Amino acid sequence: MLAIAAELELKHLRERTKAGLAVAKSKGVILGCNGKVLAEKNKKAADDFALHMSPELLKAKAEGLSLRATAENWNYRHIPTARGNGCQWDATTVYHLSKRIERISNNQTV
Repeated sequence: MLAIAAELELKHLRERTKAGLAVAKSKGVILGCNGKVLAEKNKKAADDFALHMSPELLKAKAEGLSLRATAENWNYRHIPTARGNGCQWDATTVYHLSKRIERISNNQTV
């Protein structure tokens, strides 16, 4: 019985959302325009952070550290992630950072 009520509420929520979006469109509101601006801003911030971390990553590679060991080292040294807020490094984060640095380096040499 509870599942039926939940499905009914979901249906009503969808209808209200669609109606609200239709009203906004009829008033000339351009939907989604901020997403492109924010995406570009976030991409630039991520690229800037990657360039800032590039020397640390090069140092870790020169020492022969694995991705996991690099993450552990940076956490031990309290090097903040791009998000800050007490977030910690892990091997996947280090991997994605290295790929971003590679992409930036390849684009700058072209």
